Amino acid sequence: MKKHIFTHTILYTASMVLFADLFLWIMSRESGNYLPLILFTVFGFAASFGISSLLSKKADDEYNRLKGESDVRIQRMKEKYNRAVSALNSIDYGILIVDKDKRILFVNTAMTCYCHVHKSEKDCVGSSLSDIFQNDRLIRLVEETFEDRSSKTEEIKMNLPEPLIFKVSVTPLYPRNNKDTVAGVIVALQDVTNIIKLEKMRTEFVSNVTHELKTPLTSIRGFVETLRAGAINDKEVAEQFLDIIDIEADRLSTLINDILQLSEIESMKEDVNLNDYHLRTLFLDILPVLEKAAEQKNVIIHENIDDTIYVRVNPNRIKQLLMNLVDNAIKYNKDNGQIWVDAYRENETLILKVKDNGIGIPTEHHKRIFERFYRVDKGRSRNLGGTGLGLSIIKHIVNLYNGNIKMTSNPGEGTEFIISMPL
Repeated sequence: MKKHIFTHTILYTASMVLFADLFLWIMSRESGNYLPLILFTVFGFAASFGISSLLSKKADDEYNRLKGESDVRIQRMKEKYNRAVSALNSIDYGILIVDKDKRILFVNTAMTCYCHVHKSEKDCVGSSLSDIFQNDRLIRLVEETFEDRSSKTEEIKMNLPEPLIFKVSVTPLYPRNNKDTVAGVIVALQDVTNIIKLEKMRTEFVSNVTHELKTPLTSIRGFVETLRAGAINDKEVAEQFLDIIDIEADRLSTLINDILQLSEIESMKEDVNLNDYHLRTLFLDILPVLEKAAEQKNVIIHENIDDTIYVRVNPNRIKQLLMNLVDNAIKYNKDNGQIWVDAYRENETLILKVKDNGIGIPTEHHKRIFERFYRVDKGRSRNLGGTGLGLSIIKHIVNLYNGNIKMTSNPGEGTEFIISMPL
């Protein structure tokens, strides 16, 4: 640019000198005196080079000023771009921009985790959309956006390799001042797998609660109506019906209490009313109640809890955990069965085991055994007074204390629950 300005300056000045020389030459021919022509030419060209140098310096200054302003603009644009990229990369859902040829112009960090072909952001840019995302519905959504120039939102399933559900939003990009042509599209992928699972669990929970509450209430209302219809006059029948109503009311009360307990535990991030308690004493406090239930089936409870173990817990919570574990072992045991309750210290971890030699649990039920209202044998569980929430309550109590629970069981051989919790 500087060279261009300087050249034009020289040419302009020299042309002015030559024009003046031509005029003086004509005048000199008439007068015969060529000295003014010679002197003007010499001083004219000298002056032209001086003027050119001055103009060249001004051109340099102007060039440097424009270059400085341009550098500042470029630097500001780079900073804005870097801030925008950093913001997009900090988002936990995927962002993708493609042009009209379905070539990828930009992907953020999260989007690379959702690619069928795992690549970095740089490797994805320039690639075809179909090469990176092998999902027909996603590609079709992009194509439809180019065709009808409208935004779209849809839930699609992608195997990556585990199946995930995404909320996909596709938005068209238009050139400036032109809404008739789509230059590209922005694709946003939000993983909603866990949200959908939680929604499904909530729906199932409401359905199960409704069913579990309806069953005893229907039974109670049926027997009340029978009594009103005249059965109350038969003392023996009336007593029998009242006993059933009492059992169903007790079952209803137990169910409501379990639901409230589970809801309370699920809503807590950490337990309250914590203190140091002697673990064996906590178990011995509830043992008489358990032994009374065990006597009906001649089940023997063997206790082997390390007498030196103290735990920092809410005592009612741990009693509930022990009560549910041993009560389950009694209910699903055989006549003359046995139960072993062991607890010991392993480094800084409490290991608690409750084992029985009862009926056991088939392998196909192991994965779902801790789900709310899940029963291996629904009829047997209800007859035994179970609500289907006992093991779910146990698991949530263990989680509340940052522990872990696992189960081993075989049909006809019995079941063992093993809990580990930090001391």
